[in-house]
Amino acid sequence: MELVKEKTNVNLINAWEDKKILVNNEWLENSFIITINKILPNWACHKKQDISIESIKLATEIDTEIILLGTGKTTVFIEPEIISFFNDKKIGLEVMDTSSACRTYNLLAHEYRKVSAAIII
Repeated sequence: MELVKEKTNVNLINAWEDKKILVNNEWLENSFIITINKILPNWACHKKQDISIESIKLATEIDTEIILLGTGKTTVFIEPEIISFFNDKKIGLEVMDTSSACRTYNLLAHEYRKVSAAIII
């Protein structure tokens, strides 16, 4: 799906396809973490089995209030301990399919919210 380009000073997801995502006019083909002012390419999470507190915690090292976890074509259920860990840290963690995470990230980024999206491709 392609989105309308807007001039802004935050990182945005411009389009996404099955195996790649367009971020700031550059196609990314590996999982990544994005915030409004930083992109961490080549995130080591590639499938549900890679999802852990440690793998997601990387998104909290960047000032964030909410993490959107895009889990690929479908939403997957993650371990309750992972959700509890982030709740205890007062950081929201929302799990959704990758296309929903991309759309939600863009909405929150446009509002200059402290949002991170951890995207599994």
